[in-house]
Amino acid sequence: MSVDAQPSKDKLRSAAAIIVLGGTFDAAEDGGVPGALTLERLAKAATLHRAHDLPILVTAGQLKHMTEPGAAIMERSLREVFGVPVRWQEASAMNTRENALEAAKTLQNAEISRALVVTHSWHLRRAMLAFETTQLEVIPVGVHPMPPAGAFGWRDILPTLAGLEASYYALYETLGFIWYRIRR
Repeated sequence: MSVDAQPSKDKLRSAAAIIVLGGTFDAAEDGGVPGALTLERLAKAATLHRAHDLPILVTAGQLKHMTEPGAAIMERSLREVFGVPVRWQEASAMNTRENALEAAKTLQNAEISRALVVTHSWHLRRAMLAFETTQLEVIPVGVHPMPPAGAFGWRDILPTLAGLEASYYALYETLGFIWYRIRR
């Protein structure tokens, strides 16, 4: 399954809402803060909101190490840090498949049939697979698009901490994608 992480301006304009999938969260004295992955997704959503004036839905459930759901943390960050309002919070989903199902239900109840989905480019393939089971038409918008084929040099095969992190996410997403295919 190939996913275009950077949709055309026409596709962007055809959407009626923005869905932001939760990523990482860190515990803090006041409950929690978005981790680096979530913060990058929120920044992308804020940019899209300002460019296209679309309402935002944030989705992330309750995490064991947090006192509030991820969606509440995302909403507060968008409002306080980025100055962007959130129309809907979906706080019950515990994984990408549940994010897709619950976000689709919420938007369909609001009579919205097409939305942008903001997540990291390496997560898009599995996220789009999760949304396939819904009646919502989604347009993927990737954070940190993957470099084009052939853009790598010999130094890119040397071990680095960033490479180890990328390997972790690649393996995590591949196993998740296979699991979603099997469970479908």
